[in-house]
Amino acid sequence: MTVCVLPNTVELVLQAAEAIVSAAETAVQDHGCFTWAVAGGTTPRQLYQTLTQTPWVKDFPWQQTQLFFTDERCVPLEHEDSNYRMLKQTLLDEAPIPAANVHQVPMAADSPESIAQCYEDTLQEFFRAQTKNAMTPTGFPAFDLILLGLGSDGHTASLFPNSQEVLEEKSKWAVAALAPHGNPPGYRITLTLPVINAARQVIFLVTGDAKKEIISEVLQPKTTGPSPYPAGLVKPQGKLTWFLDQAAGSLLTTSPKLPTRQQQ
Repeated sequence: MTVCVLPNTVELVLQAAEAIVSAAETAVQDHGCFTWAVAGGTTPRQLYQTLTQTPWVKDFPWQQTQLFFTDERCVPLEHEDSNYRMLKQTLLDEAPIPAANVHQVPMAADSPESIAQCYEDTLQEFFRAQTKNAMTPTGFPAFDLILLGLGSDGHTASLFPNSQEVLEEKSKWAVAALAPHGNPPGYRITLTLPVINAARQVIFLVTGDAKKEIISEVLQPKTTGPSPYPAGLVKPQGKLTWFLDQAAGSLLTTSPKLPTRQQQ
């Protein structure tokens, strides 16, 4: 695990953009495509906007990128709370990624459970059709990158504390999860922990003074055993990187800055 504490959100976004472009280039060189599960939230919004700017937009292998969603609220795709809507406004309308490469959560289904099943069917159809390095030996998809955030209660994606049935799911790829205290409250569709932990790389983006306590509890637990926070249960087979701004990481030891691809 690598923890990178950056001076501010601007630097965090630049470092994350660099890391994602590098992951995309490596994946395309290795197996011809880049499978990326994106996240919602304010900091990812800034990241997506950055990726549409020079030099990142020129360097990103958009034609070989396949986009999926770590989670989605059960609202119409055009709704203001939809992660898809946010991604469309900040990235999809600006970057030259083919529309067929964007695999949104299908909100036309009747119930949260049927939406989750339809989304899992979409995932399975795509990953099982790939011929190289697409699946893990345990039968889960090997995403090249999964992007995550962190809630003040320790949730990530739509995996919430005390949602034992969701957190203990062992076989499904996507499930419906109730977020009674979410914004807004209601059901969401989320990738499961086994899928997240099968990824080649997971990146967390966390900013703000309000997150410093939970960051400390997740990354520097005072007790042994399984974490009570879903974010602390994310232990991917591949690389795990936390990008924090100074405010969020103020209770941790600051790590060295990484080199940033220069803007032109």
